[in-house]
Amino acid sequence: MLRLKTILHSKILYIILILIILIELPIYINKKSIYDISDNTFICTLDSYYVNDNKIDIDLSCKEKLIGYIYYNNKEYVDDFKETYNLKDKIQVTGILEEINGPTNINAFNYKDYYKIRGIYYRLKINNIEKIDNYNKIYYLYNYFFNKINKLKSKDYIYSLVFGNKKYLEDNTLDMYKKIGIMHMFSVSGMHISIIVELLNRLLKKEKNSKNIIVLIILFLYYLLVHTISLERALLSYIITYINNKYDLEINKYLKVLLIIIIILVINPLYMFDSSFYLSIITGSALIIYSDKLNSKNIIVDTIKISIFSFLITFPLITYIYNEINILSFIFNSITSLIITNIIFPLSIITIFVGFTDSLLYIIINLFESIISFLSSFSINLIFKKEIIFIFIYYIIIYLIFKNRKYIILLIVTIVIHYNINYIFPGTYLYFFDVGQGDSILVNVNSNYFLVDTGGNTSDKYYYGEKVIIPTLKSLGINHIDKLIITHGDKDHGKEALPIINNFRVDELYINNNEINELETELIDTGIKYNTISSKKIKINDNYVFLYSFIGDDENDSSIITYMKIGEIKVLLTGDISVNTEDRLLSNYDIKNIDILKVAHHGSKTSSSKSFIKTINPKYSVISVGKNNRYGHPNKEVLDNLKKSTIYRTDNSGGIMIRLDNNKLKIDTYSSVI
Repeated sequence: MLRLKTILHSKILYIILILIILIELPIYINKKSIYDISDNTFICTLDSYYVNDNKIDIDLSCKEKLIGYIYYNNKEYVDDFKETYNLKDKIQVTGILEEINGPTNINAFNYKDYYKIRGIYYRLKINNIEKIDNYNKIYYLYNYFFNKINKLKSKDYIYSLVFGNKKYLEDNTLDMYKKIGIMHMFSVSGMHISIIVELLNRLLKKEKNSKNIIVLIILFLYYLLVHTISLERALLSYIITYINNKYDLEINKYLKVLLIIIIILVINPLYMFDSSFYLSIITGSALIIYSDKLNSKNIIVDTIKISIFSFLITFPLITYIYNEINILSFIFNSITSLIITNIIFPLSIITIFVGFTDSLLYIIINLFESIISFLSSFSINLIFKKEIIFIFIYYIIIYLIFKNRKYIILLIVTIVIHYNINYIFPGTYLYFFDVGQGDSILVNVNSNYFLVDTGGNTSDKYYYGEKVIIPTLKSLGINHIDKLIITHGDKDHGKEALPIINNFRVDELYINNNEINELETELIDTGIKYNTISSKKIKINDNYVFLYSFIGDDENDSSIITYMKIGEIKVLLTGDISVNTEDRLLSNYDIKNIDILKVAHHGSKTSSSKSFIKTINPKYSVISVGKNNRYGHPNKEVLDNLKKSTIYRTDNSGGIMIRLDNNKLKIDTYSSVI
């Protein structure tokens, strides 16, 4: 062991390991799938599956990992699937490989990189599944417990807490946990390791060495089932501590942290691009380094101290990754941590093996949700603009706080500046969201925010309000909407308005002056001050916004038309108007030499006539349109009419940011081809 001790304390070892990481990194970055996009038949092992509303998501281990899905039409198909297939069965699947796209909106989560880090390059749309062979008998217990858990009333929490699979929790429950800032409780981490070790220590009454080996084996098997970065870090921490204590290797807390980081990156250097790696490493490392200062041997005091400490340490990353934080989350974490770590999680493990405790666990879970619902009413969520520079500023200040607490004032001042950054440095821009076959445009004039339409074509059951618009607005540091303009009552323009109203303060709602339909009635019923528009002029400093709507039989033709003059820049947003309304617009108003045109009706042939485009003479034309849409938008004739302008399309360019600064335009796009 003396030799091992010498090696672990040698600088040469760490230089070699860092060199290995640097050599591995370009190899991993350039690594490609072994499959060709045209491949359609795969021999795989069924790793796991999850039943959604109308499809089954399936994780597959083939020659490489694939995430598959298959649509179903009735409950009988699901029942038959569950009866036919067990986990780890060998199956043949046929289907179509699909690229996992990168983000198509500003500051959006990069699923392509997320899956690549985990060795997944394609999504598989499955057409047919056929069993080749039953699972190997070594997986008998695996399937036994999987089938047993599925019959439990508490299965959603067992899957979420014990196995880190949050898919099983209902959306409103997840939203509630996100709101009060306790989602990390459902990511398998050091807390889980500590509880499992404690349970095993109480259960096993064997000689110390053999007991430790059994604990290590069980933890390793658990890691194979739940392969997450946070669990990997926690397992390495436990192993290093065990070896250090057993063989007296004199590994101090700083060397322990270094070993954990380097081992994880040697295993997969791409983790250095993963936000969950940094959250886990920073939290875990800080707790290791400062553990002696956090241990008072009083469980309640320790829980409060750790919650406050973790809140402070993770604050910079949370505000950058999620763009918002509940400033009372350290209080909520203290309460929920005591309940989860001492009652729900241990009882969840026991219930897996002893089924009769399921009813008790189910009652406790319901009580827990009632407590969370009560606590959520006291939430104070602050939204912060995604600015990477603040991460470094915050951590410098936090380091100074550990040296001298007087720097807490500096932290508070920085938080206030960050929170108000849009008002300290106001900007003016238009952002055209990529919301598929729909419209949504954010207009920012010196921190006065107009949201024109919200998208909402959910034929693919993708909710653009919750998945795209809300997180994008938060990432831009926007915590309210001054004016929400729904150009007309079609779902692809206004269906996602309700989630936005539920997540932001909306000062005024504008709808057209036509007959109010069901969607518009829902929005009016929210109680927001609303206006029906025939014409209105809004002045913002020296800038003007004009809203027009012509009453008619057709809802598209009654779309609210927005004309803006921002400095010398002229902008025209035309909703879904047709040629008829275009002619009426030119007959009533003098609109020429437009700088930015939002092309009407997604580039449909019913709009953008040659004479209209010639008269307004746009410099830049933006078409909000879904990729490979069934309508054939944009129409070729419309594109020909617009050929003298520079055309941007959301299906090709993703979201489109047009910044207006001193009467100059700067255009950035966020292509899905990354």
